[in-house]
Amino acid sequence: MYISHYNGYFGNDDLNKNLLDLSGAGVLSSGNYVIKLEQTASYTSYQIRFEVVPIVGYDKTTFVAIAKNTDKVATSVDGITWLEQTLPTSGDWECITYGYETFIAVAYNSNVAVKSTDSVTWTQITLPYSYEYKSIAYGSSRFVLIAQNVNVALVSDYSGSNWIPVPLPPAGTSWQSVTYGGGLFLAVSSNGFVGATSRDGITWTQVTLPVTTINL
Repeated sequence: MYISHYNGYFGNDDLNKNLLDLSGAGVLSSGNYVIKLEQTASYTSYQIRFEVVPIVGYDKTTFVAIAKNTDKVATSVDGITWLEQTLPTSGDWECITYGYETFIAVAYNSNVAVKSTDSVTWTQITLPYSYEYKSIAYGSSRFVLIAQNVNVALVSDYSGSNWIPVPLPPAGTSWQSVTYGGGLFLAVSSNGFVGATSRDGITWTQVTLPVTTINL
């Protein structure tokens, strides 16, 4: 199974790494090791949450893997040899993305985030609220961060430093995932029935998804 882009859960809590693969190849992580997914491989029983995005403005590829409940990240240019980097704080890291030459990782049920422009030196960010953050995306010169059990998104400019809350319709929705493509942000609820779209990350429109049962 070759995956060029996915952002969300595949399940299996034992595989508790978040991975950001900036080359377009898949990476699987469990415990203290990582495995590059080959195009012919099938990993239906090995499931993990990860995100695959292109790296912009670089002439090489960089992998960034961040582990939960640590202050460490691992970086690699080939998916084989890894270097350990130290974060300014530990956290229950839930999501990570890349945009405008900046990595941002966010902790779950916290107001802690970190950012880096080179994947080596990281700066702590204090978010305005402690939410159950689930997913982050970059587009339209903005970062958008969503959480469970709140009907707001946090939005920042390309610096990733200044965050403001914006409403996500409808009220009472728990959000699971957000992505950007085709000039549009799309957020999806935890139950999979409700979505919301936005061109600028500020003004959102509710959409109904064509599903009957789903568990994200």
